[in-house]
Amino acid sequence: MVLAAPYTRKKRALIEDAVRRVEAVFAPDVVRIKYYFSEDWLGEPSVYFRVLIRDEAGQLERLKSLSWPVRKALMDEVQTDECELGAYFEFRTVSEQLELRDPAWE
Repeated sequence: MVLAAPYTRKKRALIEDAVRRVEAVFAPDVVRIKYYFSEDWLGEPSVYFRVLIRDEAGQLERLKSLSWPVRKALMDEVQTDECELGAYFEFRTVSEQLELRDPAWE
């Protein structure tokens, strides 16, 4: 598989718009969604999403009810299946990020 398709300017703009739509739908629980393209452990093209959520949304029961709809919406909006991209997700609360200060999440 060729990873070039997701990197085209037009495709990046479409993905960016899709991610912003998902952020808006799940606000205020979802603070920000960052993403990057890479290969997964099998060498397949993939998109990795970092979903920053409010602390309240990070409580176990709330996270359970939030994480799947966010994942599904991102896969649908970004059209990961149609683009033949694997989709991977990480969730982190604002407090966790403040403690870790990971630049990749900023």
